[in-house]
Amino acid sequence: ALKKEVKQLQDEFDQTVAKTQAELAQTVAKVQDDMDKTIARVQDEEVANLKKLAKTYAAMDPVSAAAIMREMGDAVVVKILLFMKETETAPILETLARPNEQAAKRAALISERLRLSVSRKAADKPKT
Repeated sequence: ALKKEVKQLQDEFDQTVAKTQAELAQTVAKVQDDMDKTIARVQDEEVANLKKLAKTYAAMDPVSAAAIMREMGDAVVVKILLFMKETETAPILETLARPNEQAAKRAALISERLRLSVSRKAADKPKT
């Protein structure tokens, strides 16, 4: 009877551990997903292409650049703006924010993500 009780307790313990591990893995995945939605991370292999795109959009009229960026995901926009000078990003963000309150909220979110962005090549970011 004692062996049976110990076996039952061990099984319950194993089930509790498995459930806790699954919940922990789920929580870690959610936190990672939330971080990825908030913090833009620039991979080393992206840097050259992002710099080219940043130069391209910086050379464009801000209205045209913003029109194109409206069709992009926030993460891509943040990565491009990360490689532009503040004097180049400001008119684009201003134009992105103009049409309505929803657009202004998106521009604010992009600004917040820029603030939290992490670049492995942070030294390559232009300064103004």
